[in-house]
Amino acid sequence: GYGLLPTRKITPPSDIEEIDRDYHLTGGYGGVLLEYINSPRKLLHFTANTLIGIAGITYTDIINKDYDTHKSYPKSISFVVEPCVEMELNVSTAFRMSLGVSYRYSPNFKLRYNEQDNKNAFNGLSVNLGFKFGEFLGYKIKPKEK
Repeated sequence: GYGLLPTRKITPPSDIEEIDRDYHLTGGYGGVLLEYINSPRKLLHFTANTLIGIAGITYTDIINKDYDTHKSYPKSISFVVEPCVEMELNVSTAFRMSLGVSYRYSPNFKLRYNEQDNKNAFNGLSVNLGFKFGEFLGYKIKPKEK
């Protein structure tokens, strides 16, 4: 799963009383991650993956932390697909690091603000930094031949 830090500044619908405050998209998404790793035994190699899942996104006033004035705003639950390509480095037999780029696409995203449905507010390009820990299948150090 992924969480969204408060991102793009948006203008809420006019029926919200605190019009003069800054509102931002927030929420999270997750699902199944399918990944292809090319030449996993090489020190530096590329991977391609795709996340297929659902997202729950809303907007919030990030400055207003007072629980007495906390309000619930309309949420959007939508389908999300995020293809990604990465360069991955084998740091050790149990640790890998990666740097990549992905595009998050949510075709049925509908979060009402600014008196309209904005279907592209959740779509976007991302830069990713990843850390993988564990025993990787198919990756074993070959013993030196004598």
